[in-house]
Amino acid sequence: MKNYLFLLVLFIPVLILQILTDRFLTFNYIGPDLILIMVVYITLSSGLIKGSILAFIFGFIYDIVSGGILGISMFSLTLASFISGLFYNQNKKSLFFSSYKFVLIVLISALISSFFKSLLESNKLPLNIVSLIIEYGLIPAVYTSALSVPIIIFTPKNRLEI
Repeated sequence: MKNYLFLLVLFIPVLILQILTDRFLTFNYIGPDLILIMVVYITLSSGLIKGSILAFIFGFIYDIVSGGILGISMFSLTLASFISGLFYNQNKKSLFFSSYKFVLIVLISALISSFFKSLLESNKLPLNIVSLIIEYGLIPAVYTSALSVPIIIFTPKNRLEI
């Protein structure tokens, strides 16, 4: 229980940064998802169940604070946590955070998360599915995964266990 409270306290600055990036770093409704990076990190270091529970809670809090449609961030973050949890391996946890694998897992999770988030959220979607995947899925996913690169650069070898 202490660990969940620690992660909730750690979530508050990420939530503030997410709200600021939504306001200042979003271009044409395409922006990074910092909460997703945190959720993927927690899921890869702690497992699918813990990551999914925290993704649901983080998504609920973000939906309430941001004023978006209630449930969209909960669904998309929980789905991203599930996808990244498929890569979880107890014996290879340290390999994810010291190589490009973390960025690829963030890219895959962000692609699926942003695709479903835009599908549920927007009413002005293009009719072409390829355009929908590229414009509302791939571009935000690349943006999010580019912002996850510092994690593999600055993660110490003896990192804090979550």
